[in-house]
Amino acid sequence: MLKKVIILLLLSAISLYAIEEHKIKPLMDAKVKKVLLVLKNKSLSQKQKEKKSIGVMDGIFDYHTMAKISMGKRWKTLTAMKKNSLQKLLKRN
Repeated sequence: MLKKVIILLLLSAISLYAIEEHKIKPLMDAKVKKVLLVLKNKSLSQKQKEKKSIGVMDGIFDYHTMAKISMGKRWKTLTAMKKNSLQKLLKRN
């Protein structure tokens, strides 16, 4: 689970460009603290912990940018429907 949190934090850096630089550290510190509280909650199942942790981090993801970066040069060749589909796929997982 810790690996997933680290991956989430690294991926979230993609969308942090939209946040003013001086606000990034406090925002990420607050998000990490919330995720750690969720992970330490013994009354939650592993599945619940994963869902809540992702929910805490989800607001800082820029799925459009993630999809665009993941496709590279091929992004320009995709139809709007395929681009939208890819963004939704990233958001679901």
